[in-house]
Amino acid sequence: MKYRHYAPKANLVVVEGEVEKVTAWIRETAATKQQEGKRVGIIATEETKESYPDGDVKVAGTRADEATIASSLYGILREFDGDGVDEIYSEAFASGGIGAAVMNRLLKAAGHQVIRIHKWEESHMSKVQVMDHPLIQHKISYIRREDVGSKEFREIVSEISALMCYEATRDLKLKDVKIQTPICEMTGKELSGKKMAVVPILRAGLGMVDGILSLIPAAKVGHIGLYRDPETFQPIEYFCKLPADCEEREVFVVDPMLATGGSCAAAVQLLKEKGVRHMRLMCIIAAPEGVERMQKEHPDVDLYIGALDERLNEHKYIVPGLGDAGDRIFGTK
Repeated sequence: MKYRHYAPKANLVVVEGEVEKVTAWIRETAATKQQEGKRVGIIATEETKESYPDGDVKVAGTRADEATIASSLYGILREFDGDGVDEIYSEAFASGGIGAAVMNRLLKAAGHQVIRIHKWEESHMSKVQVMDHPLIQHKISYIRREDVGSKEFREIVSEISALMCYEATRDLKLKDVKIQTPICEMTGKELSGKKMAVVPILRAGLGMVDGILSLIPAAKVGHIGLYRDPETFQPIEYFCKLPADCEEREVFVVDPMLATGGSCAAAVQLLKEKGVRHMRLMCIIAAPEGVERMQKEHPDVDLYIGALDERLNEHKYIVPGLGDAGDRIFGTK
């Protein structure tokens, strides 16, 4: 796809932050993945290559001359394809000069999957996960078509939301529980930890709620109403009603489209002001501008995205996108 450029067969994640913390995180993650039986590839530099005792380590070049990294990056990604690795972790590079070009290529190859390790909280990381599950990609491509009617569009948005929820909840905590089957007693698993809530951003976010509730029926539902000023494109709040114990829950903020990021960033900020501290943002289609804004303003909130598109146009619509998701869900075009 032209908006992703060349991508390796394995899942590629870019890790940003202070070099020492980045290498420590990659080293620990590589060791864990290898214990799980996975082959891990690591993109390092001359300065950091000795930091990685585990994994298939490839040296992209030296940070002192980022042109060496730029010239070798795609070759390394193709080598990993030949090596048959399952996961690839790459250090991030400088944001200026040639480093900016390197990061642009690297982020496109990774589908903008980024983990940021922050100076202010070493143990806290945010991530951007672009979901490449075949069913998700197939259904998103289908609803992009302009001849898909509201009924069908609404149904498939709900299906996509359920599939995305399945992917986005892989890290939920479990606990052992004794159960009696018709045959014998056994130790099974059930969810533990925080209860969950779904908070759609009105009105388009409503289209994603039923799909999520089909998998997590006990989740409570709140609502945030924001509209975009047609001249300034800035979000304006007009409604907010949340579960009474929302601050104690793991909250999924949902909106089909992440365009400028203004509404999503404002919704997350509003939730933080209400005491919510554990949030994930789920969007079906996103623009790079929106992802960048969310990561800048709320680096503590993980993003789960169905498809990362090319850009915004002059009217701040996502290109190629699918048009106005709210109008298409509710038939108000």
